[in-house]
Amino acid sequence: IQYYLTNQIHPVVSRLIEPIEGTDNAQIADCLGLDATSYRRESADAVADDVPLTLQLSEAERFQACDRLMLKCRLCSSISEFPGPVRGQGDGRRCSLLCTNPNCNGQYSVAYLCNTLTMTMRSHIDKYYLGALTCDDTACPLNS
Repeated sequence: IQYYLTNQIHPVVSRLIEPIEGTDNAQIADCLGLDATSYRRESADAVADDVPLTLQLSEAERFQACDRLMLKCRLCSSISEFPGPVRGQGDGRRCSLLCTNPNCNGQYSVAYLCNTLTMTMRSHIDKYYLGALTCDDTACPLNS
């Protein structure tokens, strides 16, 4: 009976009662006559898991898999990453709207920057919609 309560009844009741505020797995286990101490530990871990991932990771870690915005100079054809409005740190700070090639005096216009950003976003949206989806059900072999 203990196995049946722990593995068959408790998970189902927990999922059904989860939307009710003020209930937790330990309380449900206690009502079913189960040892609630192991469920209390799970509840404490769940509270720690409620912290958004954006607060747990640094900006570099959050965006490490993202493609960088690349700009091509119209004068010298060099390609450079656009890090934001300012490139570098300290005394080496420089406006990012200037070409990174030291032999070039090219400037990126705001219109060029907006168009490049728009085109890059559109290409990423196209990639997103090309992604294949697979059905979760093990009896269903369908892909879309």
